[in-house]
Amino acid sequence: RRTLIVVLALPVVQVLLFGSAIRTDVDRVRVAIVDPAPDDATLALRGRLSATDTFRVVAVVPRASDLDRLFRTSEAQAGLVLPVGFANDLAKADGASVLIVVDATDPNTGSAVRAYLEAVIRSFEREVAIRQVVGLKPDTTNVRISATTRMKFNPTRESSNIFVPGLMAFVLTILASLMTAISLTREKETGTIE
Repeated sequence: RRTLIVVLALPVVQVLLFGSAIRTDVDRVRVAIVDPAPDDATLALRGRLSATDTFRVVAVVPRASDLDRLFRTSEAQAGLVLPVGFANDLAKADGASVLIVVDATDPNTGSAVRAYLEAVIRSFEREVAIRQVVGLKPDTTNVRISATTRMKFNPTRESSNIFVPGLMAFVLTILASLMTAISLTREKETGTIE
């Protein structure tokens, strides 16, 4: 009777528990922004990031070196480094450049966060271009923002860096259960179980 309860109830509890606990959704990503010299363009881009449901701006810092502490303490999962003179760079033919820094401990999540950040930057780029066309500023309608990405903690994005330690823990857990079952069976066979 007890065995039947364990066989039926345990899988149901595990499915409910793991189904709600294991999530691969990319939302509420903690982003730190490096903005050494805020201007209208950087404030607008920061506002665009804050307006999305995907990102949550947790810090705005003046130096890129401040990002390391935020990543080490897990306060930030991603960083956006804006250069000095970002608004002026937007008006130039070469365009502006930004640096996206992503925690790639989990390669899939890191790649998704990078793609979402790039999508926000592309959307901002289009918005600026439309504003310049409407404002009738010729020669500045070709707005370009080039985004360079740097992956932290797993720059090669190899999944074995995350799966092998987890798999080792899983195998040890299964091995302990298996050894317990084998020793109980052996004691039952020899008649020494009480």
